Amino acid sequence: MSGKELRLKRIFKKERVLVLALDHGMGMGPQPGLINPETTIAKCIEGGIDAVLTSPGIAGMYPNLFSSIGLIVRLDGGFTILKGGIDRAIPCYTVEHALRLGCDAVACMGFIGGNEVQEQNSLQALSEYVENCSLWQVPLMVEMIALKSDQPDMTEGTKAQIAVRTGVEFGADFIKTPYVSEGDDFKHAVQGSFKPVLILGGGKVTDKELLTSVKKAVNEGALGAVIGRNIWQHKNPEKISKALSLVIHDGEDVEKAIVFAGL
Repeated sequence: MSGKELRLKRIFKKERVLVLALDHGMGMGPQPGLINPETTIAKCIEGGIDAVLTSPGIAGMYPNLFSSIGLIVRLDGGFTILKGGIDRAIPCYTVEHALRLGCDAVACMGFIGGNEVQEQNSLQALSEYVENCSLWQVPLMVEMIALKSDQPDMTEGTKAQIAVRTGVEFGADFIKTPYVSEGDDFKHAVQGSFKPVLILGGGKVTDKELLTSVKKAVNEGALGAVIGRNIWQHKNPEKISKALSLVIHDGEDVEKAIVFAGL
């Protein structure tokens, strides 16, 4: 078993995985739910998360929290809400730095579409991370996002399929991407990936909407979810974590998961 395979097993301890995304403070500052990350992470561990995606700063501040769960460290960024959006992400940290923090995996963005410079720069940065992750035997999670396409007739579902497959072709070990509810397009994206696909949480939605989208994604082949503000901005982070865990790991119905979690 390679070092990469061993590290992946620390994240995918079960067949599927629920990841808490707690890297938003790198660009958003101390939002409600992020003001005391230690408390939030502890509550979510109690609720049943399997891993945390976070910044190098948070990973270094609370190592005691990550002994029982997987640790995924984000390596790119370089922007805040004061100046543009996530599509401006650039490489900021090395794989070696994340290893010194005790990571099990690292994460970066992967953009397709947009303008020519955006796509080329993003995929070039991705390829360099892949090479370094191979050298150090560290799994790489790539957050694949399809930006505006020059082809006006291309559907969001088709873009999702291209985004997921592009990440895999470039060498990602697992993919984080939005769920697309257009017909069977998301299922086809997963089938064409050959690597684990996790859906991201996106903007704020109701508990039922969140759990329903995760349930659909899992039914269509996703191996879990990476959820941020819909957990850490929730009034009961541990309860929504439990409900998500029930849906992802136990295949529970949405309504029953809500009841069993006490939401």
